[in-house]
Amino acid sequence: MENRRQFDRIFFSAEDGITGSFALADSSAHSDATVMDLSVGGIRLTIGKDGFSQLKQGDRLMLIELNGAFGLEHIVHIEMEIRWVLSHPSFNHIGLGCHFLNTTPQVRDHLRTFLESWIDNTQT
Repeated sequence: MENRRQFDRIFFSAEDGITGSFALADSSAHSDATVMDLSVGGIRLTIGKDGFSQLKQGDRLMLIELNGAFGLEHIVHIEMEIRWVLSHPSFNHIGLGCHFLNTTPQVRDHLRTFLESWIDNTQT
């Protein structure tokens, strides 16, 4: 099977404690979420259903900020498009796969720097 990913991706465990704050792009509703993986091109997260249970593919979110590791403080205010949603009535959270939109070269550089640093620190 061919890997269609354009960017390398880093996976996080719950113990890594990487979290973020996200808002619906067209509303004031916001929520914190657990970041499951991150790349220069996008993010996968789990978010509580409270106020977010109706999210669907194509909806837009705003990444307000990321927390939990040095270097994430520069990765802020990124518009995202939801590419897929994983939800089940018995789950309290939903999984979202999002693609970053209109990222500046500076934001992409911050993402690359963070990802490279994370890889270097986890391999030692």
